Amino acid sequence: MVWLTDLHEDGVKLEAQRYVTWDDIKMNFDNIDISNGILRKSQGIIVVDSNGNGDSVTVQGAIDMVPDFNFQRIKILIRPGLYREKVFIPSSKPFISLIGNENHPGRTIITGNSKACDKDQYGNEIGTIATATVTVESDYFCATGITFENTVAALRQEQDKQGVALRLAGDKAMLYRVRILGSQDTLYDDKGSHYFFKCYIQGTVDFICGNARSLFQSCDLHSVAQDNVGISGAIAAHERESSDDDSGFSFVNCKVTGSGSVFLGRAWGEYSRIIYSKCYFDALIHPQGWFDWDVPSREGEKVHIPASKPFIALVGDQNQTARTIISGHDKASDTDQYGSILGTSRTATLTVESDYFCATGITIENTIIPDPKGVGMQGVALRLTGDRSVLYRVRILGSQDTLLDDAGSHYFYQCYIQGSVDFICGNAKSLYKNCTLHSIAKGYGAIAAQHRDSENQDTGFSFVNCKIKGSGRVFLGRAWGEYSRIIYSKCDFDPIIDPKGWTDWNQPSRRQHTVFGEYQCRGSGANRAGRVTWSKTLNESEAEPFLDVKFIGGQQWLRL
Repeated sequence: MVWLTDLHEDGVKLEAQRYVTWDDIKMNFDNIDISNGILRKSQGIIVVDSNGNGDSVTVQGAIDMVPDFNFQRIKILIRPGLYREKVFIPSSKPFISLIGNENHPGRTIITGNSKACDKDQYGNEIGTIATATVTVESDYFCATGITFENTVAALRQEQDKQGVALRLAGDKAMLYRVRILGSQDTLYDDKGSHYFFKCYIQGTVDFICGNARSLFQSCDLHSVAQDNVGISGAIAAHERESSDDDSGFSFVNCKVTGSGSVFLGRAWGEYSRIIYSKCYFDALIHPQGWFDWDVPSREGEKVHIPASKPFIALVGDQNQTARTIISGHDKASDTDQYGSILGTSRTATLTVESDYFCATGITIENTIIPDPKGVGMQGVALRLTGDRSVLYRVRILGSQDTLLDDAGSHYFYQCYIQGSVDFICGNAKSLYKNCTLHSIAKGYGAIAAQHRDSENQDTGFSFVNCKIKGSGRVFLGRAWGEYSRIIYSKCDFDPIIDPKGWTDWNQPSRRQHTVFGEYQCRGSGANRAGRVTWSKTLNESEAEPFLDVKFIGGQQWLRL
């Protein structure tokens, strides 16, 4: 049932209100006529009541009543109660307000209990993002008088207990007198510009985290970290990875209280930005104040693992992958000791030709920054040519051709891969699950270039539940081979994606054989209205072979 429309009675489309006002979160419950649905519809009001005395008994049910791409403010009044559900507001539903009683936000609670190590239907860990009790990907979201909660309790000695109460990934959101309760990663302030006023935010470790540009004014930040010896928590962790990224957290006139010994902030990203102004700090703040996520140790060398050395695992700290860095600086136009040009494959900082290779908790990088006018600027950080590799929580950093995923079947899980042009390339058959793909392109760029050259080659790249963000104007993929195959499923696309989505490498003949597809992707870059006609929107049966480890024959060699 669609409850509201964006048209006047005469069929004239409403103009979007491109700003937020106090009126967007104001509503008098006593003046709402529960019996008059027609009146509420005309006023843009939906009532949620768990006892059945409204338009919906669930919050998600009310969200589903809002039409896609509406242009008027929709006020969803949530009556007091405990709503045990996960709520998802897609990017196609802007201008939504969730309204409780601003004087009693503890009476209306949306609660969940998911943690990062929980398993999905395929037996894989869901990761931090999917734990969110409420996820907002739309713009101009407002909330007041509500508690968002994740009841997972994260202990310091435990891993993968991240449990998000609220994740914000849309732009221009305002939250007023809202309670956000959890433990680790309580508020995932992911991206966009947001305003938090007189809110109460509770947690233990990094309980305000993400890469948004947000102002927290007159808020209470309350630590519930264990009160034991040593460091037990941190308030904020900001993920800014580039000096060109205009994001950061600003806390003004806030009050920091609670238990434990906590840092004001941790440098989740290389360019993390967190400012506290005119705030009150209780005695729980560690004298050091800030944490750099540990100073990295760089190993400046080129590493080669030959085919004769299978079953090797490179292991760092899974929770602090930036601490251990294997770094190189070769580019394709460099010459070797004999004066011969290296070419792309020999620039790799780390080359793995062996089977059953594993890596976790390390950064592999190539620090070459291509000159836009130069040639031979490819610089590979990691090249994989062996079979049956697993990479978990690994950072792979570079610019052009960062990851040369050359041959074999590989599984990348919760990895961070950075580059500008074709920064995932090759002819492997690989599954990328819950990874972050970060573009640092200054102009045009591309994420993936797949080299499949025959319909008989069983290769391709599948990206599932990945997050694509960064700078530039990038293509999802380029047809490096005549039969190039690249699939994105349930991924989150920032607006950096070029509307066309895909490119044929200036070889129109490749359009008839390439397999470029998207399935249930979201975010402001996921609109397929402008996509090239030779790419495809997949249905469930078409996408199913690419969604889990069966795509890479993992049922035969993975025991995860």
